[in-house]
Amino acid sequence: MDDDLRRVLVIAYACEPNVGSEPAIGWNTAIGLCNRFEVWVLTGSNNRSAIEAALAMEPVRRLHVAYFDLPRWLAFWKRRQRGVQLYYYLWQLLAARVVRRIVAEHEIDVVHHATFVKYWAPSAGRVSKVPFVLGPVGGGERLPSSLWATQSIRSLLYEVARLVAQRLGELDPAVRRTARCATIAVATTQDTAQRLSRLGCDKVRVMSQCSLAHEDMRELARIERVTHDGAIRFLAVGRLIGLKGYELLLRALACAQIERPWEIAFVGDGPQRARLESIARAFGLSDRVRFLGWLERKRVFEEYARADVFVHPSLHDSGGQAVLEAMATGLPVVGLRTGGTAMLVADGAGVLVEPCGPEATIEQLGFACKRLAEDDAYRTSCGVRARDVALSDFSSDAYSAKLAQLLLEALETAPPNPGGQQET
Repeated sequence: MDDDLRRVLVIAYACEPNVGSEPAIGWNTAIGLCNRFEVWVLTGSNNRSAIEAALAMEPVRRLHVAYFDLPRWLAFWKRRQRGVQLYYYLWQLLAARVVRRIVAEHEIDVVHHATFVKYWAPSAGRVSKVPFVLGPVGGGERLPSSLWATQSIRSLLYEVARLVAQRLGELDPAVRRTARCATIAVATTQDTAQRLSRLGCDKVRVMSQCSLAHEDMRELARIERVTHDGAIRFLAVGRLIGLKGYELLLRALACAQIERPWEIAFVGDGPQRARLESIARAFGLSDRVRFLGWLERKRVFEEYARADVFVHPSLHDSGGQAVLEAMATGLPVVGLRTGGTAMLVADGAGVLVEPCGPEATIEQLGFACKRLAEDDAYRTSCGVRARDVALSDFSSDAYSAKLAQLLLEALETAPPNPGGQQET
């Protein structure tokens, strides 16, 4: 143990090596901070076997892992998609005593909440007697009002339920205390930053939570485009749900009149698949649209190699790890200038469309797809720019350096509101 290093406790309910999404954020955050801090991680014991196996193969200096679980009779909630959120909420409430113990026993200097990336839930870090950095957290993004008419009844009900859950979360005393006790709160988007400020955060910064681990960077950077018959291949990766905007995308491709052969592959599955298949048939696109379902990570990387353009017309999104991975392989991106997508796709790395009325948005998406499909030089230059941005600005080293600066900034400021330090 290096006694001269500052000590950080990372609260990462989701934390697992060699996977994607939230668990990857937790694991990569902890590993990255080990270059600059002595790191303790608090996570769920369901991650223990994967973490111990990874550390047995490649030990990480300065990393210490602690595990906490709720009583066994509550474990059934984790096996249900909706129950996970309730289990997580209770985990954060009851993990507070573990946080206090770790902070006291190991003389922790700063506490950092890494996962879940959700602003309207409490964090066990709210009780720490040391500076507390919350996030990056997201979830404050909304479906643009101009595009509500594009959604199915099911999708609209989801959006309404989500808005209600957000508002109820913001009224929760534990959530409000979490916000007020944060020395610095980090938001994934400007929308979430505004919500955090309204909850009482004095200092709010904006930073994407997406980054590329070293092994992913190496593998993605080695990917070479697969030569094919001259047809342009579009690729989308994600759940087939309304907020991903895939219905708009299919309508845009149908209207774009692209003057060369093309096809699109969807990697993922979800409740909107039947609807998307129906739209493809209605526009006579069935022979150009492929639904691949969920694929293993290696197979997804192979699809990046076969593609020419990555499409991600998400209506609201806090992050976009698949966008970042696609960019790292040299794929230009077509999407909407919303949420996390706008944080990742720099100027010249693709085309982002401002969400406006349904017809205008469809027209602009179609134009963007058409231009990237037909202008080889433009597509190539956008791909080069996308790759450069992903590998330089969103490497795990770059992310860790930014986060470390925020932790050091928090250490230089006053500790959180003492009112939160006495919570039981």
